[in-house]
Formats: sequence, structure tokens, C-alpha cells
Amino acid sequence: MVKSKRNLFSTMSSILKKSTVVTLCMILIGLFLSVGCKKEKNGEETNGEAFCSYVNAEDLDKTIPLINEFLKDLSNDLNDEQKLQALVTWLKSYSCIVDAEILCVSCIFTLPAQSEIFISFKEKNITRSFILDIVMDNPLTSVRYHEHEEPVYNKILMLIVDEQTNTFIGGKEMVFSQIEDSFTITYEYVSPGDFGYLKLFYKEIDELLFHGTIFWMGTGEIIFPSDLLPPDQFDRVTTDDYVSPNGFGNIFDPDQTYDYGTVWNAVQSLVKAREYLYSNPHQKVKICGYSPTSGMFPPVDRYWIVYLKQ
Repeated sequence: MVKSKRNLFSTMSSILKKSTVVTLCMILIGLFLSVGCKKEKNGEETNGEAFCSYVNAEDLDKTIPLINEFLKDLSNDLNDEQKLQALVTWLKSYSCIVDAEILCVSCIFTLPAQSEIFISFKEKNITRSFILDIVMDNPLTSVRYHEHEEPVYNKILMLIVDEQTNTFIGGKEMVFSQIEDSFTITYEYVSPGDFGYLKLFYKEIDELLFHGTIFWMGTGEIIFPSDLLPPDQFDRVTTDDYVSPNGFGNIFDPDQTYDYGTVWNAVQSLVKAREYLYSNPHQKVKICGYSPTSGMFPPVDRYWIVYLKQ
């Protein structure tokens, strides 16, 4: 009986020791995981605190490496505009950022092109606005801040309408650093014996606006601008009202008679078109026809290129 009791006590003691060891291991593992999670969380909080501390110290250049670290990790499956939108969302997540938005995509004609992000900061309870320049390389790279002033640039809106379907098929906002109130478009046209082209120029600042090739019994293409935005990238007003410009001017053939109102119908409800019209209400809308195909028969493809100046 005594022996039996001793064996029982011995067994219970062994079980308790094992249970204690298991419990201690679980406690240590829990502490390790807790510390690891805390470190990771603190790391994220430190980055956020660093970003806003640089802003509050009016040392904006130190935020650029943090921005570039974010841009470097973006997926290559995203297009350029989606990457910029992801950057805007990320910037807005910081408490020191009042607002952020994309001003333009690949609108500064450098090599590679640059985009602009409008950012307003809260620095010591004072809100200030800046433009962040983004080089459209791979990966995207932020390079500098500069003051946000109006007018910042000389802006031209280009819209393209398919003549056959009378539908808007794409466009681009062109931004030039040289400020110029006047807007005259000149052209250079080479008739297609086999190969020709049409070029349009902003005369006052000597900048190329358009370059499209024309093939005899073939189909040319738009060479410049090469990064036209599709129609779904342009918002339309939700109202049924109609706005009309102060007339139209045909760039290539001023004496041509055509119902340009049908061309305007395709774009007049675009938010961008109205912004340009409201900012410069006395302008005449400049229009030019472009046919990438030439031959014995009337061209199958014909487009109207529409220009407005802000």
C-alpha cells in the first residue's frame, strides 16, 4: 500500500513538472510574439511620426526618401495613373496632410516625363500648399517640392472625336512652363505620295502639339502625343444643360464649311472641357481634321482634333 502511494506521488510529481515546463514554454512563446508584433507596430508608427515630424519642422525634402520607399514597393501590375492614385491615398493617411490630389499625369515634357501631385500640409497649425514632382520612371520617383502658385502653367486641352461615330475617343491635357496669353496654331502638312504627315504647333512658344502620319492606301498613326488618355479617364457633368463656345476655327482649312456643333456635342459635357471654357469664355474652339488614310476613295478613318486654352 505504501509502495503504491509512493508510485502515485511520483507519477503526479512528474506530470506537474511536465505541465509547468509546457506552461513556461507557452508563456515565453507568447511574450516573444507579443514583443515582435509590438516592434513591427512601433516601426510603422515611427515612419508615420517621422514623416509628419519632417513636415512640422518645415524640412519637406526629408520626406522624399520615405515617399520613394513607398513608390518602390508598388506593384508593376499597376499603370502609372494607378500608382499615382495609390501615392495620393497613402499621403492622405498621414494626419499632417490636409489634402492630396493628382494635378496631371506625364504632363511635363522632360525625358522621362514628369507628373504633379498637389499636396497641402498642416505645418504648426498653418496650412500650406505645394506641388510634388514625380519622374515617371520605373519605379516612379519623387524629386522635389515647389510652391503652388496660380497660374502655374500654360495649359492646353486636346480632345479627339471620331467623325464616323461622332464619339469622343480620347484626349490629353498639355502643360507648358512658358506662360503665354495668346494661342495660335500653325501646321506643317506633307501630302502622302506614299507617306505623309500632319504636324500642329503652338506658334507663340514653338511647341509641338500634334504629329500624325498619313499613308497612301494604308493607315497612319498618331505619333505625338503618344500617351492619350482613354474616354473613361474624363469625367462628365451629371446635369442636362448645354454649353456653347464663342465659335469655332478650323486650323487647317479656315474656309471649310462643316457643322462643328456635332463635334462639340461629343465633348461639351466633359468636366475638363467646361473648366477650360469657363476659365477662358471668349476663346474660339480650334478644330482640325486628321485622316490617317489617303487614297482614291474617301477616308474610312477621320478624326476631329479639338483644342481649348485655359
